Amino acid sequence: MAMSEFTVKYEYLLLEFANAVGQYIARSNANISIMEKPISLSLLQGINLLFIILNMTVFKITDFTFMFFFMLYVGYIGGSIYLNTFFIIT
Repeated sequence: MAMSEFTVKYEYLLLEFANAVGQYIARSNANISIMEKPISLSLLQGINLLFIILNMTVFKITDFTFMFFFMLYVGYIGGSIYLNTFFIIT
């Protein structure tokens, strides 16, 4: 699928925006997604890191739509880890 000129020019910014939106969604769900032991979320982040490394070396997925939703997911997991850790500390 061909990407528009705008998407090509601002791809990094749009993916960063998707990450920020994912974090915002996770932090907005404070009373819904509190875990007592957020280790499972950290394991998911480790799996995300493995996927990104494999994507750079083996898979070479370049579809912007897939990466956009993946970054939403990564942002959601990161925001959930932040929220749960902050909740446990306080």
